[in-house]
Amino acid sequence: MTTSSLTVCCTLLAIDPKTLRRWVALAHLVPQPDPLDARQRCLTLPQLTLLARLHAHPLLSLPSAPPPPAPESPGVPDLDLRAAMTVLETRVTLLQEQVAQLTSALIRERDLRLQQLVGVTQPLRPPADASPLSPLSPVASAPSPQAPAQPPSSPLQPLPRHPHPPVIPLIEARADGTVTLICPQRGILPLVPDSAEWFEWLASLPSFRFQGSQGSFGVQRKTIGGLPTREWRAYKHYHNRQHGFYLGMTEALTVAHLEYMAATITARLATL
Repeated sequence: MTTSSLTVCCTLLAIDPKTLRRWVALAHLVPQPDPLDARQRCLTLPQLTLLARLHAHPLLSLPSAPPPPAPESPGVPDLDLRAAMTVLETRVTLLQEQVAQLTSALIRERDLRLQQLVGVTQPLRPPADASPLSPLSPVASAPSPQAPAQPPSSPLQPLPRHPHPPVIPLIEARADGTVTLICPQRGILPLVPDSAEWFEWLASLPSFRFQGSQGSFGVQRKTIGGLPTREWRAYKHYHNRQHGFYLGMTEALTVAHLEYMAATITARLATL
């Protein structure tokens, strides 16, 4: 059912709201609540026609509702979206070409460094712009008589290996009181600890390693101007750092003193 608000009814009848209320009361009409807003009152089309006929008043035509918008055809493409997709595809293609160029440059740089290391003068791989030769191609099967013979390429040589660090003597003191002296050249030495031969052997060493029951460390003789002295220092790697400790003179390097320094170094590094 078509209804019109009181404001619209005044417009259709070309009267003021006060006159409309008086006409509704005289005709004993009951306004209907607005279906969208219950606070508003409306008149139906028959009621509005009755008022116009009773008072011989012309009734203007109702405003026609605007036609609903026509649905967009799903087959019509969006020009802005198509242009954006075209630009995106162009950028992706450009990025792919740049990545391919960077990869080729990195491979050539790696091959050049490998050639410098192993001493190879010829390239390890053909350039990217060289056309591959078919196995059945006459150029690949037999060399041209006019072309000069190419010298055979030198075989790849293994990379040079770094020499192993020198093996230094080892003094091993066990918990049962036995002491073993191991020389890299002479093997196990039959020396009595803390004897004259013991200190004479220590005086001939530039460095050695001590392994005791309280810990281990490396020992190196102190030098001044390239000349060895009678002083020794202990070294210990801990937490990726090398820590140095004063060990004493040659005549102080007894087994008991070395065990004491091992326990001292272990306790001091534990506090770091």
